Amino acid sequence: MIPFIETGVGEIKFPQENGVFLTRSQPLLPDFVEAYRQERIKSHRNYSHAQVKELPNAFAYNVHLREWDMRANSLKRFLKYLKRKKEPLLILDVGCGNGWFADKLARNQQYELFGLDVFMDELQQAAAVFHQPNLHFFYGDIFDQIFPQQSFDMIILNDSISYFEDLYKLLYTCLDLLKMGGEIHILDSPVYKSSELEAARERSQKYFEDLGVKNMLPFFHHHSTDDFLAFPHTYLYKPGGLKSLFGHSGGSWPWIRIVKDEYV
Repeated sequence: MIPFIETGVGEIKFPQENGVFLTRSQPLLPDFVEAYRQERIKSHRNYSHAQVKELPNAFAYNVHLREWDMRANSLKRFLKYLKRKKEPLLILDVGCGNGWFADKLARNQQYELFGLDVFMDELQQAAAVFHQPNLHFFYGDIFDQIFPQQSFDMIILNDSISYFEDLYKLLYTCLDLLKMGGEIHILDSPVYKSSELEAARERSQKYFEDLGVKNMLPFFHHHSTDDFLAFPHTYLYKPGGLKSLFGHSGGSWPWIRIVKDEYV
């Protein structure tokens, strides 16, 4: 018999492996997973348990220190925003990776966090590092019917939209999973002006080729501000370009909110 736990979205009856709920018995997106694994290793983003536990506070020798400083600031802004929410929240973190962001939110016991990803390596690391009763990790695809419709108060897409080719399908799927008045929050993901897209694609191609992971190219996608026009949305934070960080102009990491009430 498969054990179950009671959560804010109902009983969870999926089998568990090393602390991760398995919504699929077969490997998900194996070509993407292998390309992503290689990119993590070669770009020095394959962190130890000790490093993950401290994120977004990166060790001084982390080659991505400035990037993590930006993520730390994003987290501070988001936690400040959540303080205005007085009621308990059910939150889904899509593309949660090693779980650092979901863990930070779950430290408020008023929130129940559900982390979802297709990369088992990082999910198992998340479950090994973070242990909170209101934090659950799932191996699965957002496009599968894992959770009932209108389950969540909030869905987080933190540094994850670049791994989805069809942004419209992703956002529509998330809206179906939200309660009325629920919110999608897009954080720490590159968004470009439409005039910048081609140059951004060329930079990504050079980056992955130089890194030796050309097989990652089909799985990394570039989205523009125009892609959000079909959805009533608000920019809660809109920085300038990241020239000083990446050595080129174009693109930014905005904070975009889409509210289901506005959409409907």
